[in-house]
Amino acid sequence: MPRVEVFKAIKDGKCMQIAESHEAMERHLLNNWAYDPAERDQWSFEMETADVPLLTADYFVIPGGDDDDRDYPHAAWICPDCGYQETTDIDPDDSPPAIWFSHCKKTTDYVLVTWQQDARQPT
Repeated sequence: MPRVEVFKAIKDGKCMQIAESHEAMERHLLNNWAYDPAERDQWSFEMETADVPLLTADYFVIPGGDDDDRDYPHAAWICPDCGYQETTDIDPDDSPPAIWFSHCKKTTDYVLVTWQQDARQPT
C-alpha cells in the first residue's frame, strides 16, 4: 500500500473533505454542500500520513438528459476489503490518482484510485 498525505477539512469534528494536496482540498471544498465561506472559522484543516490501498477504477460517462448536454464522468471501483462496488463522480479538475473516501466499514477510511479515460468516451 502506498503511504500518502491526506489533507482533510473538518467541521463539527467530522472529516467532510479530503484530497491529495492542500490546494486540491481547497478546490473541492468549494463544491462541498456543507461548506459556506462565511463560516470558514468553523472549519479546521489537518494533514495525516496514511497507508491506503491503490485501486484501478473503470471509467464511464453518464450522458446528460434532454435538457442537459453535459456528460458526467464517473469511476467505478471495488473495495478490496469488503467487495462493495463504489461509484464516484470525477470532477473536471480531478486527475488520477485521487484520494477518495471509502465507505467500507471493515478497515480503511480512504483509497487511492487511478483510472484511464477511454478515448472513445466523451468528456
